[in-house]
Amino acid sequence: MRNVLPVSLAEWCGGSWLPAAPERGIDRLGFDSREAAPGVLFFALKGEKRDGHEFVPAVLREGGCAVVRRGAIAPSGIPAGAAVLEVDDPLDALSRIAAGWRQSMAQAKVVGVTGSAGKTSTKELCANVLSRLGPTVRTAGNFNNHIGLPMSVSRLDPDTAYGVFEAGVSHPGEMPPLRDIMMPDIAVVTGVGPAHIEFFGTERAIAEEKSQLLARLPRGGFAVLGADMAHCGVFRDRVPSGATVVTCSRTADVPADYAALPAPGGGMLVREAASGEEALLPVPPPGGYMASNALRAVALGRRLGASWDDIRAGLAEGVRTGMRWEVVALPGGRTAVNDAYNANPLSMRESLRAFAAHPCTGRRFLALGPMRELGDRAPAEHESLGRDAASIADWAGVAIVAGPEPALADALARGFRDAGLPADRLFLTDAHAPAAAWLATRMSPGDALLLKASRAIAMEKILPLFA
Repeated sequence: MRNVLPVSLAEWCGGSWLPAAPERGIDRLGFDSREAAPGVLFFALKGEKRDGHEFVPAVLREGGCAVVRRGAIAPSGIPAGAAVLEVDDPLDALSRIAAGWRQSMAQAKVVGVTGSAGKTSTKELCANVLSRLGPTVRTAGNFNNHIGLPMSVSRLDPDTAYGVFEAGVSHPGEMPPLRDIMMPDIAVVTGVGPAHIEFFGTERAIAEEKSQLLARLPRGGFAVLGADMAHCGVFRDRVPSGATVVTCSRTADVPADYAALPAPGGGMLVREAASGEEALLPVPPPGGYMASNALRAVALGRRLGASWDDIRAGLAEGVRTGMRWEVVALPGGRTAVNDAYNANPLSMRESLRAFAAHPCTGRRFLALGPMRELGDRAPAEHESLGRDAASIADWAGVAIVAGPEPALADALARGFRDAGLPADRLFLTDAHAPAAAWLATRMSPGDALLLKASRAIAMEKILPLFA
């Protein structure tokens, strides 16, 4: 965002400036009062613990402008020369202003990324590739919800050639508003699994919701889909007339526009059906499931004119986002793979398989926690995960931290026990410190540890407890 006229902001959100519009334009949106400064438009959003309206006077004193509910700030409380944009709902105004800004940035091709797992990694790889073709902005981390997406879209500016943004949903009805903010020219779908199934009931319902991202692709736009992914047909049917589908596949007997097979010595061999060309390309760490994310970036880049060298360089950059396959050195020559940002049954299995193949001179240990928002399926999903996980590798030790979900932790432990994991290799606790202590006394130099759980468990808290 750069030097947006105050009158445009008011038109986009249906607000009115009090006592008068600011003289200078707006360069940045924000909802953190600590970032208040001239040129920043602060949205007084209501959070779980605090209401942003409490901080408006401080924002105005620092020279920022503010978006507030009508009547929430008395004129007598506004410092001289300050400007307030009054609206019915600051959160709705944030969405409307971001959508208005997106419309004004028509020169930028916007790529929307959605799916049950791998969104952030796929977004990073797609943006890495497109940055070889022109100035590219992307979602910071996984800032992908009703607040994060508008903030991300506001990072577009007149020099931007490509924007790559995540769209994450956890409840029915959430995708259309996100789609209408970003107005994607292209959609990339990573796949569908039972994440947030508590609120959807079935995986097909999840697919139906996520497919709304594709419903308004413009003429000439396209969607990148896995031909071998579950519910591919749901997404394909949502693509409107005038837009097209580009398919990917890592399954030998499933034809696709871009097909990939593992290459000897690592990487993947990608074949482009239209040209018949083949390219040996790197697969970013940890390998395994990351090949699917990389293949989607390949399809996107090639469709937009990237050379094989562009794509090779973009994939080689890898993914650098917090708590997603971060390799951390532990005391005593041990290592940890911090993949603890979040988890669902699909991403859990992918991480476990990747960790089983992770380079390690010693033994492999797990620090796991429950997966949330699975509804009535939660106990069965946890038992099934435990059974499957036990068969993936010969784990030297498994610590399960229950956090606020003791019943689900019990189910996960039961799955491991039912699959034959010896009792002395399994430790169930309600807190991080006992888990860290149990693991620390068992791990030796060269051993490695994987951390994975839903965000509410904050499994990364184990790391500073190691000695």
